[in-house]
Amino acid sequence: RAKKLEKQYKAIRFSTDEWMIELLSFNGNFGKKYIDSKKRCKKFIWKLAKEILLSERDVILDFGFWSKKERVLFFKRAKQIGVEPVLYYLDVPIEELKKRVNFRNKKLNAKTFKITERWFNKWRPLFEVPKSSEKPIVIKSSAKFPPTSQFPQ
Repeated sequence: RAKKLEKQYKAIRFSTDEWMIELLSFNGNFGKKYIDSKKRCKKFIWKLAKEILLSERDVILDFGFWSKKERVLFFKRAKQIGVEPVLYYLDVPIEELKKRVNFRNKKLNAKTFKITERWFNKWRPLFEVPKSSEKPIVIKSSAKFPPTSQFPQ
């Protein structure tokens, strides 16, 4: 979805996963080093994104924004520089998510990494669904997957 928004708005898209793979050779090891590296990566991306936003270009932060705390932080940062942030929430049933992750794992390339069932099960309960007070644009997805031979962007 972030790639579609990037094209639709002629925006600059930042994906922490892509940066972690490209710059830090991340390979799917989600230990302490990963957490620290991802924090540093997001901090640096925000510095760049802020400059782009100040030049009146749109930015897509493809971070996942799993916690309300993180969403509040980035919304606050955006508003401090006069930008009204928009949150997109992809509402996908859990069984559909599992199918998509399995499909993704079968189509791995140099720009992605495997998400094991162990990690999926560990992470899933950590996701905090955005509340209506966060004013998310909700995109419901109940379509069977995969609709095409490619993973949706």
